[in-house]
Amino acid sequence: YMEAVFPPGMQTAVHRHPGPEAWYLVSGAQCVQTPDGASVVRAGGGAVVPAGPPMRLTGVGADTRRSLVLVLHDAAQPWMTMTSDWTPA
Repeated sequence: YMEAVFPPGMQTAVHRHPGPEAWYLVSGAQCVQTPDGASVVRAGGGAVVPAGPPMRLTGVGADTRRSLVLVLHDAAQPWMTMTSDWTPA
């Protein structure tokens, strides 16, 4: 688990996780993009991306995005892998 802080406009690299990633937004908003589409999560909300698909997170809006994040995975695997096999819209 970790705390993630994104100033408005900050993006993660395209990556994937070997287990589900779940987060709860304490402040701000984020857009999560996967091959299945995009959704915006705002403060007080949360979301889960299942294991496997590539994703990119972006801080959106005028406020800093602060979230609590949990990635459940087998400790024998890296918790995150950068990937270039998908390009967000």
